[in-house]
Amino acid sequence: MNKQVIKFCSRVVLFASVALTSLVQAQSLNDVLKQAQAAREAENALFQQRVAEFNAMSDADKTRARQQAATSRAAIQAQVDAKNKAYGDNDLQLSQLNTQLRDKVASLDMTQIFGLARQVAGDAAGTLQQSMINAQYADEESNRIDFMKDLSASDRILTTAQLERFWFELQREMTASGQVARYNGTVVEPNGNPLTTDVFRVGPFIAVADGKFLSYIPELSRLSILPRQPDAELLSAAAALQSASRATSTLSSTQPVAYC
Repeated sequence: MNKQVIKFCSRVVLFASVALTSLVQAQSLNDVLKQAQAAREAENALFQQRVAEFNAMSDADKTRARQQAATSRAAIQAQVDAKNKAYGDNDLQLSQLNTQLRDKVASLDMTQIFGLARQVAGDAAGTLQQSMINAQYADEESNRIDFMKDLSASDRILTTAQLERFWFELQREMTASGQVARYNGTVVEPNGNPLTTDVFRVGPFIAVADGKFLSYIPELSRLSILPRQPDAELLSAAAALQSASRATSTLSSTQPVAYC
């Protein structure tokens, strides 16, 4: 009987998987409806088959099947109860530890520090979002804007890793503001198509790609090619700037800045 139960469960899982895959790949509402109807009919057919198999058993086999099902159900329920109890115990312990942590933070007078970090993070999120430099780091797995927003909205005790990342992002923005950077990035063409190309950025002020000036789109965290470019003299200067091969450039007459 156990083999029959396993076989039954396997068929149910198989039919459910096929139905779900078909629904995801459906191209229209009509296709979705047809797929759902077919899946339901298959499930009903399988159920009727299992009912017929059970009814065909002898009374003794039916009794043994019920007993085995009851035993399996009791074992599963015992596991569920044990896991629920473990979850409740862990939740209570976590609550107690959080209380102890908050008390410790208060005793060390860290509450104001965390509050200030959240406030600065909230302000920094807006500042970084508007910075042209953000386009260089927008494709990172952990987006720095989202990190700052999450940090500012967090009501938990800030961890050492969060505070270190917070400091790093502020320092990186300040450092990049004084750098001339060349990197491979995505820019948006005037027709809206994305283009991966070599980008040349001078601090937070100027960005050039393929000899054309770029503008920054904060909503997309992307640089875009200006539809209307300056006159030929400035374009020539942009091309010369991007093709510069020296390892240093100058943002001012007294401040040499290295490539990053």
